[in-house]
Amino acid sequence: MCSQCRFSSPLEKTTRRLASMRQQFHALIILFLTVTALLAETAPCSAQKQQCENGIISLPANINAPVKICHAIEASDPQLANQLASILQTLNSQQVQIGRLIKNVNSVGENIELKRQGDMLKTLVARLDEIHNADSASTIRKVSDLTYGLDDLKDELERVKSNPETAQKTETELKGGLGDAIANLDFVKAHALLEDISKQLAQINKQLGDVSRTTSEIKTAVQMDLIAPAKIQAGLETADMSVLQLVASAGVSPSVLEGEFRQRSADGKSNVARRFFDASLHSSAAMQWFESELAHGLDPNLVVPGDYYPQEGLLVQATRSANFEAVQILLRRGASPHAYEDMFLDSAPNSRFLFPLSALAADEHLTLDQKREEAKEMLAAGVVIPIFRGSRSSMGSEMAEIKQLQDVVAPALGLSLPPSPSLCDQVENPICKKASQLYGEDWCKRIAGMPKELRAPLDGAAKPIFDVTLQYLLLITRENAYFLGFESGYSDYVLVEVAQDSSHWTVMRYMSPSAGMGLCKEDSGVRLDYCWRRIPLLRVAQTDEMRFSTYGMSWSLSRHSCGKLVTLDSGADPGTAK
Repeated sequence: MCSQCRFSSPLEKTTRRLASMRQQFHALIILFLTVTALLAETAPCSAQKQQCENGIISLPANINAPVKICHAIEASDPQLANQLASILQTLNSQQVQIGRLIKNVNSVGENIELKRQGDMLKTLVARLDEIHNADSASTIRKVSDLTYGLDDLKDELERVKSNPETAQKTETELKGGLGDAIANLDFVKAHALLEDISKQLAQINKQLGDVSRTTSEIKTAVQMDLIAPAKIQAGLETADMSVLQLVASAGVSPSVLEGEFRQRSADGKSNVARRFFDASLHSSAAMQWFESELAHGLDPNLVVPGDYYPQEGLLVQATRSANFEAVQILLRRGASPHAYEDMFLDSAPNSRFLFPLSALAADEHLTLDQKREEAKEMLAAGVVIPIFRGSRSSMGSEMAEIKQLQDVVAPALGLSLPPSPSLCDQVENPICKKASQLYGEDWCKRIAGMPKELRAPLDGAAKPIFDVTLQYLLLITRENAYFLGFESGYSDYVLVEVAQDSSHWTVMRYMSPSAGMGLCKEDSGVRLDYCWRRIPLLRVAQTDEMRFSTYGMSWSLSRHSCGKLVTLDSGADPGTAK
């Protein structure tokens, strides 16, 4: 009778319920097996990461401490750590850049498995071994290029791994060709493979009707297809906005632009930086682009091959081009008014490096209003007006040039130029403050902890310098700080270059040839007797002795700085002495 009925019997209801429970049970079994398989597949990767959970390399804060590498990698090649430590010791003047390099190695290396991590470390050791045997300028450039190459690769990996549509393909490639390219530090091949992944994503999006392209894809396409180094150089030399806009769109790294600015110009008579400032003299668009690049990391204190000195700061190139707007932009963006000049064996006592206001007052390309405006910019940026000590005013002394600042330069500019406070009297220094922002390190704290006095032994022997006290901060680059120091034996000012860790001082003094430290350079066919001569002093390990090896002379770093006792521990970084 219930065969035509729409209601189910209790038995039928129970049967259906059991069938439903059976299906749910089967589904749970399938889910359990799937999760178990996934866990089994990812377990080796997790274990591997635990083996190197602190990164491939652990770089100690103290350069004299041992370098540590991942235990699992060291077990397969015990010599790697010693090789790496030995090379890094020779690069100790670039601690900030090396620290960033190691950070990037760890960040990129965590994407590949243990064996490739070991191969990557071996490649890095070989590459650094090659780099540290080059000349100083090449070493700095190559370490920078390696650091920024890893930096760009890290950003690109993060981009493709964070996109769900490319993440799986990227993980597959990391176990194959992309992983091999990273292990070999082959940035060209790695970027090409990542670009291929991006192109595949673009093709999928096109097939789905999504014709939009992300900013990162545009950046990659422009970089790979349009912005070759030769084209960047030509665009800079002519201030070609079509090229400069492509450079901005592509996000070309600051290190690449810095490398191009350092190049000699196409005619071989100047450099790319000088040509850019010449070509952009009346281009507001080019100046906006230049300021934008400085805001994104281009170094305003960049040093390039000079038109007069072998090496000159970027600010000097802008000044020689009479590019008033570029000078102002550089000063606003952190350039020291004391732009670097390599004065070694040069016969001019009044270097722009030491006396930028004197050079400004004598500049015939600027109006008086422009000179006054630029002088105020320099004063705000920390330009130094040294105090005049004594009555020495003979030609060829720095004291005579300082007297000129008050007697000639100040009236010419129509400005009052009171002496600057010394390092020990100054509460806040704009040069170290801006350098800290530019280079990501507290340079003000580092300089406050530096020993500021160099003492000569009382042995009665003739020396090229006697006691030197650091008086004024002029410039900070990524590796060194430059000071105007007072030399008490000859009662004159000297230029002092101090390494970031205070491991070496280089004193430059304007002096006669009697010390036998090289002949002055010829200028217009004339070779003068007085010029800038160099006294390089290297700190003897585990002591406060500073030694001029060429002549077997020694000085010592004072244990007092600004009236306070500083600790120069045998193993400590003197730049952070307390």
